[in-house]
Amino acid sequence: MLEKNVLENLFRKGSQDDIREFLGEFSSPSELIKWMKARPTGNANVIEVEGNKDIAVIIPTANASGKMARNCQDTIFKGLSIFFVESGTNDPYFNYARSCNRGIEEAKEKGFRWIIVSNDDMIAIDPVSKLVSGLDGIDEHPVVFTEPQGKYHSYHVKVGKRANLKLLYHLARGHRGLSLYNLESEIQKKFQSPYTLENMSILHRFFNHEIVKFVNIGSFGIFNSSFLEKRSWKLFDETYINGIEDADLSLSIRKDKIDFGFTNFRIGDLIGSSLGGYSDNRLMRDFINLVYFNSKYALYLSQMSK
Repeated sequence: MLEKNVLENLFRKGSQDDIREFLGEFSSPSELIKWMKARPTGNANVIEVEGNKDIAVIIPTANASGKMARNCQDTIFKGLSIFFVESGTNDPYFNYARSCNRGIEEAKEKGFRWIIVSNDDMIAIDPVSKLVSGLDGIDEHPVVFTEPQGKYHSYHVKVGKRANLKLLYHLARGHRGLSLYNLESEIQKKFQSPYTLENMSILHRFFNHEIVKFVNIGSFGIFNSSFLEKRSWKLFDETYINGIEDADLSLSIRKDKIDFGFTNFRIGDLIGSSLGGYSDNRLMRDFINLVYFNSKYALYLSQMSK
């Protein structure tokens, strides 16, 4: 097998040729997942902003003094307690799941009733006072989603096996699209990972055959502290590499029949301003995350599909 730094560079560069060479070094899902779990730990420095004693917001960010973080502190979540988890610019080992977990760990001893996990690239719509009053009056649900759903939070996602329409979509994109589709097919076959995730947009809802549907946390989720305590204050699975950890958590909520509620609060999503938009490179890395997702939920999904 190639040296660890060579494998890491291939994964990080992320062209289709690089990803194929990278994946060629693994003969099974367990080998690939072992590599994912063994990646070095990135920076996760916590900067606390004191505020409301009942509600804390955990925000992974590259720069706690940057424009997006300041917008969170001064406008979107003004007056709430905030725990920025700062990774620094271009940290190659940044891990969104670990940063969220690190912030939650820092907040756990402070006695908050609610802990919110939010991306830093959000847009203020409703005043934060509406969120505070909504949570004051809500029952003790372990998990709370926003209502109405956002573009990238509290929205429905479905798991299923890929449909033919997805091929037609990629064919319409020309050689680049077909090449991406073929890479996904190769990964699915080699690593026994037939299940994909699709949102319920007009087009994407037809890209797979639904087995199970759930409400996805996405970029903004609200959790009762008792729920987090039962999970040993570890919300996300850190094996995922900046993708699908939210769907993993949300599917587990559906699978374990965990009660959830809704609060009327609108907040906008810029989507991809921090990690980058859904470019081909990011999609290819999610193909790899899907290998782990498939391995983790194989039995559950096979039972649901019967």
